[in-house]
Amino acid sequence: SRWYTFASDDVRYDAIKGISLQAQGAGGLGYYLFRGERFKLDLRAGPGVTFIHTFDDDHNLSPALESGIRMSYAINSHLSATQETTYNTSVTDFNQWRIHSETALNYKLDFQRGLGLKLGFDDDYENQPSHGRRNNDTRASLALTLDF
Repeated sequence: SRWYTFASDDVRYDAIKGISLQAQGAGGLGYYLFRGERFKLDLRAGPGVTFIHTFDDDHNLSPALESGIRMSYAINSHLSATQETTYNTSVTDFNQWRIHSETALNYKLDFQRGLGLKLGFDDDYENQPSHGRRNNDTRASLALTLDF
């Protein structure tokens, strides 16, 4: 069985880009191009919704389309490398689109099942950024994760 369903969300506040609230949600179908013991690669796509409210008091709520590609490689039983790229576009204005990419190392913690650490590098590209802001934003992150 290579097909699966997915639901995703991305909600953020980003003062650097002048965004007081950006929320995206989508659901749809995914397909594993390859699913081995250590390496997995899949594609997914589906309809969604996007909402953005900027510090300029501009806001937009729109139906959207989302597509993405994900890769994971299990280095050992505790450590894995992941890469995910997601494209999201407004259906009402195809010039309003965003690409988000995250490359990360994930480490499963031994002392509590489901907990882990993620060291990541994120790259966000907004085709129509807030007034006076740049299109591209990058950041490094360290996060506590919960896997279920």
